[in-house]
Amino acid sequence: MNLYFAPLEGIGGYIYRNAQADYFEKADKYFSPFLAPNQNRSISPKEYKDIAPEHNEGITLVPQIMANNAEIFLKAAQELEQLGYKEINLNLGCPSGTVVAGGRGAGMLADVEKLDCFLDQIFRDTDLRISVKTRIGIERPEEGYMLMKIYNQYPVSEVIIHPRTRKEYYKGEPHLDVFSELLAMSKHPVCYNGNLF
Repeated sequence: MNLYFAPLEGIGGYIYRNAQADYFEKADKYFSPFLAPNQNRSISPKEYKDIAPEHNEGITLVPQIMANNAEIFLKAAQELEQLGYKEINLNLGCPSGTVVAGGRGAGMLADVEKLDCFLDQIFRDTDLRISVKTRIGIERPEEGYMLMKIYNQYPVSEVIIHPRTRKEYYKGEPHLDVFSELLAMSKHPVCYNGNLF
C-alpha cells in the first residue's frame, strides 16, 4: 500500500514536508498545496518557493494545480515540467465556497460537458502524467458514476477519490459503498482520500 501526504494549505509547505520526511516514515508521494495560475502568471513567487526542487530534495513531490481554463493549466504544467516535474495533480476536489463559486476545484464537477472538454484539451496537449483529485459529485453521490466514465476516457495516471459530495464538505460519513463501486469501474489506479486518522 502506498501512503500519500495530502496538501494542507498553510501547513503542509516544504518545511513541514521535509521535517515529516526526516523524523517519520517518508510518504510515497507528497502533494503541494494547490497552485492557482491565472492569465497574468503561472506560479507566484510564494508558490515557487514551496515547489522549488532545491526545497524538496529526497522526496517525491507532485505539484497540484487548480484551474478551470485549459490554456492556463497547460502553461503552468509546462513551467512545472521545465522544473523537472514528471507528474502533476489536477484538483477537482476542493469544496471551498470561494473556489467553487469561481468554477474551480469541485466547482468543475457541476458541468460535466465543460469538464470533458477541459480534460480532452489538457491530455491532448501535454505528455506529463496527470492525476486527478475528485469528489463524487456536487449534490448527490450518484454523480460519481458519470464522473468516472469521463475520467476513464483519458490517460489519467491516478484517480484520488474523496467519497463525499461538494455539498457534504467534510461532514458525515464518506460514501464507502460508492467508493467501492467507483474503484471497480475505474480503468486507472485509485487512491482513497478522506477520514484518515
